[in-house]
Amino acid sequence: MSNNFLKEIPEIEENWNQIKHLFIEKHVRSKTTLLSEGMVSKYIYFINKGALRLWNNDDGRDITVQFFFEGQVVSSFESFYQGENSQFSIESIEDSNITLLSKESLDLLIDKFPNINKYIIDIICKR
Repeated sequence: MSNNFLKEIPEIEENWNQIKHLFIEKHVRSKTTLLSEGMVSKYIYFINKGALRLWNNDDGRDITVQFFFEGQVVSSFESFYQGENSQFSIESIEDSNITLLSKESLDLLIDKFPNINKYIIDIICKR
């Protein structure tokens, strides 16, 4: 897991051995679709190495909304938090090492360590 993320949330670093099973390490090839527009976002993606893009389809045109790089976090946050269909797709634009955190796992972390909620909000706002 990215050390930058751990440094921002002391409760995670201090309790890593108890909670590391909630974080899923994954290697994805370039052009791998992690989330398709119209699906519900089930994960937050922490980019350890590589690059992802958030994009949508505008009447047949592929519109890139934003690029995300090492040390950054991406999700279709509205979909992730509200359980609604995403208006965006997320795709790797190069081979990438990412860490996934599911909505259920995030909810468990927030229940166990309520103080991390402010850190999560800060991370999302930095997007």
